[in-house]
Amino acid sequence: TGCLATAPARRLIADADAVFAIGTEFSPREWGPDPLPFRADALIRMDIDSAQLSANATPAVGVVGDASRAAPHLLKSLAQREAARPDLSGARAEADALMAQRLSRFRPLMESIWAHLPQCIVVGDVTEPAIFGMKAMTAPGPRRWWTAASGFAAPGYALPAAIGAKLGAPRRPVVAVIGDGGALYTLPEIAAAVEARTPIVMIVWNNNGHAGLRDAMSAARIRVEHAEPMAVDFHALARGFGAAYQRVSAPEFLREGLRAAIARTTPTLLELRDEYWFG
Repeated sequence: TGCLATAPARRLIADADAVFAIGTEFSPREWGPDPLPFRADALIRMDIDSAQLSANATPAVGVVGDASRAAPHLLKSLAQREAARPDLSGARAEADALMAQRLSRFRPLMESIWAHLPQCIVVGDVTEPAIFGMKAMTAPGPRRWWTAASGFAAPGYALPAAIGAKLGAPRRPVVAVIGDGGALYTLPEIAAAVEARTPIVMIVWNNNGHAGLRDAMSAARIRVEHAEPMAVDFHALARGFGAAYQRVSAPEFLREGLRAAIARTTPTLLELRDEYWFG
C-alpha cells in the first residue's frame, strides 16, 4: 500500500529487532534501488506462495499461508506479549516534510479519487500524482492500488492494466492515473477498452511533457532532451476512439467528472491540466 524507500522508513526498519513482512515481494517498486535495510536473521516472511518466500530476500523464518487468515491469529498472539512499541510520529513527520517539498500538492487529487469513489481500484502510471500516491498514500483496502512509478518505471502501464483490472473486477470502478507523456506509450488501448466495453476512467495529468524527467535533468544540471513531447489534443483523440472526454479545470469539479464517468458504458478520459489546477 505504499513505498518504504524513504529515509525515515528505512531507518526504522534497519533499527528493528525483527521485521515481519506479509505478502511483499521486496521489489524495487517498494524499496527503490538501494540494498534492503535489514539483517537477514531479523526477517520473517509470510506469503501464500512458497516460492515467493525467498524471492529477493531470504528470511530467517518463512510462513506459508493466506495472510487474510493467518495474520490475524499471529497478531492476536503477539498482542498478549509485552514489547516495546516505537514512536512513529517523528518518522511520519519527517516523511511528510520530504513530501511537502514538492509532491504534496497532489494530495487533494489522489485523496479525492477514493473520497468520491470509495470502492474503486486505482492504477498509477509514471506520473507525479502517482509518485506521490506511491510514497504517501494508503489504499482503503487490499488490491485497490498499484503503480509502475518506481523500480524500472514503465510509462504507459496504467491504461492496459486498468482495462485488465476492470475485466477482472467488473463491479468496481477502475481509475487509471497517467501523465500526458506516459499516455502516448499505450494510447491506442483506449480502442481496446471501447471494443471490450470496459468503462474505465482515465485521468490524464497534463503538464506538457515528461515533467519528472525534465526536473531530474535540470536538477542534475544536464541538458534537457526528449522530455517535452508534442502537445496532444486529448479531446480529439478520445472522441476518435469512441471514448467520452471531459476537461476538469479545478479540484472542485473532479467529483462531477468521476460520477459522470462511472455512469457511462464507455471509457472516459478526464484531462487535468497543471496550469489550471495550480496556476
